[in-house]
Amino acid sequence: MPTQTAVRSTKLPDVHKTEPEAVPAPVLNEKLRGAVAEINIALDDALFDFNQYHLRNDALESLRKAAEIIRRQISTQPGLQFQVEGHADERGSPEYNLALGDMRARKAQEFLLELGIPGGRLTLISYGESQPLCSEAEEACWQKNRRAHLRVIGQR
Repeated sequence: MPTQTAVRSTKLPDVHKTEPEAVPAPVLNEKLRGAVAEINIALDDALFDFNQYHLRNDALESLRKAAEIIRRQISTQPGLQFQVEGHADERGSPEYNLALGDMRARKAQEFLLELGIPGGRLTLISYGESQPLCSEAEEACWQKNRRAHLRVIGQR
């Protein structure tokens, strides 16, 4: 059985370390409701290495693809809003993982801004370790949980 390594000593930049608030369901018109699921499925996660928040090459590619999708969608639905969610695996304290998730979301957002996505279209939230995609105690599973995830959250 693999052992879990706790990450407690690495210092991340100070960020708010409160539990994330529940995100309301998207407020969308009837026409757009059906398309949202397709948009969200098309947005690939940007994955991160253990205890890191720099963007790997595969994460950069995922975010480039996401930027194209977002640009295409906001050209036809100008009010669409997107959220960048930061996630971590369960190794480390909840506070540390919230901070790490925040930094992952911020790095993804910064890159999307560099690619020309308007800042007013993106909101950030960190879920830390609280919303895992996988719950097995193994590297392949932990990798899926170390991510920045994009999704449609509504219209303005």
